[in-house]
Amino acid sequence: MDHIVYQGSTIYDAALKGNFPLVVLLWGMIAAQQMSPFTPDDNNNSVIHYAAAGGNVEILHFFAQQAVLASPNATTIMDGPNKSGETPLIRAAHVGNVLSVKVLVDLGCNVMHQDANGNTAAHHAAREGQIWMLHYLLEAQTTLNIEGCVPGGQCAMKRDILQWACDGGMCHGSRHLVTIVTVRMHQGSRK
Repeated sequence: MDHIVYQGSTIYDAALKGNFPLVVLLWGMIAAQQMSPFTPDDNNNSVIHYAAAGGNVEILHFFAQQAVLASPNATTIMDGPNKSGETPLIRAAHVGNVLSVKVLVDLGCNVMHQDANGNTAAHHAAREGQIWMLHYLLEAQTTLNIEGCVPGGQCAMKRDILQWACDGGMCHGSRHLVTIVTVRMHQGSRK
């Protein structure tokens, strides 16, 4: 799909930059060539990865509408991993796009998906010092009643989000946040 370019931009560029009119134009150009606009790049990043990292909610909603038309299970398209195992949700959490994360969670994307290193979106948020993102993801885990796991999950190195947050310089704030969410999770499991 890299060969379909308009004014020097591919659909990946347009999605990352948040240029919605250009995304729609390129979408039509790609579809006219009998190709899937969801075709990933060489690193298996889809246009959804780029839109999630770019933080344009309107583009994410557009892609979600198109995914529903393309597949009976649109979540598999919206939640597809790249070569590193990172989903669009993980990419959005990594760069701190809370609105993108909220949209993807609302669309049913897996909050506890682990990348190739076993890191969840919460691990990425903690490591990057995205405290509000981390708060939202932990609350989403609680709201979705994901039981039997450490808040935010454990990576392949058996490290939790608090350890990642400390590496990222956010130890004290994250410890308080994890305590609050853990208490809420335990209260919810007793009901």
